[in-house]
Amino acid sequence: MQMTVKQYEDLDITDNFIFYKVMSTRPDITRRVLELILNTKIKKLTILNGENVIQVAPDAKGSRLDVYIETEDGRIIDLEMQTSLLKEIPKRMRYYQSNIDLFNLNPNMRYEDLPENIVIFIVPKDPYNRGFYKYTFENRCTDDLALPFGDETKKIFINIAGDISGAPKEMQFFIRYLRKEAAMSTLTKDIDDAIVESRKNTRWKLEYMSWNAQRDDLLSEGYANGFKEGREDGLKEGQETLIASINNVMNTLKYDADQAMELLDIPKDQRDIDRKSVV
Repeated sequence: MQMTVKQYEDLDITDNFIFYKVMSTRPDITRRVLELILNTKIKKLTILNGENVIQVAPDAKGSRLDVYIETEDGRIIDLEMQTSLLKEIPKRMRYYQSNIDLFNLNPNMRYEDLPENIVIFIVPKDPYNRGFYKYTFENRCTDDLALPFGDETKKIFINIAGDISGAPKEMQFFIRYLRKEAAMSTLTKDIDDAIVESRKNTRWKLEYMSWNAQRDDLLSEGYANGFKEGREDGLKEGQETLIASINNVMNTLKYDADQAMELLDIPKDQRDIDRKSVV
């Protein structure tokens, strides 16, 4: 089974592959995007690894991060282009943030030495249906919202579908560009130029083709081994294989359970798997 996918030449910044390629290889662009989102100046940053997989134990579920960044002042930032269904994103952010902390906590470190930890998701739809173009979450005391918890963690959504009428001009240009409108600012023009240049990169094109081939293999294997065995034969082993295949698609392609089952062509009336087994 094969899926219809975009041609490499048609990819844009909202496609995960191009997003992490551009952001992980162009720190000048990444710095300016973060300055826009965080509304603060960043003198210098280091891209620790594009599509970095953080795994705190051999048998633990890993976190595949798009662009994993450390700023000059020691902040750790994960910048993501997320297309997963919105209902799972808050707990996905929670899991990413906890794994980043565990990854950065050396045995001899004090807890107070943990760096500030910021996770940013750019999402195509409004996660809370409030119409905001930007949602920023911090831990605070519910009895006195002026009292911060002080754990130096932050979660931010950039909502492509949000109301940008009151947003700063640069943010309006950025979100309009994410909506596939023309590049109108220096930043968006630089991003657009980087994408045009990326289309000449034969190595990236081959990586993209390989990524799609891997996806097709995952889907075919999941359908043949999981769906057929688990649903047609009703075997326990088949059900386990089905769940393993769904998890494999989720972890490799960064999809949620519903997206994975959609790609595996599992009928909607046959998706009553144990959701606790799919992580």
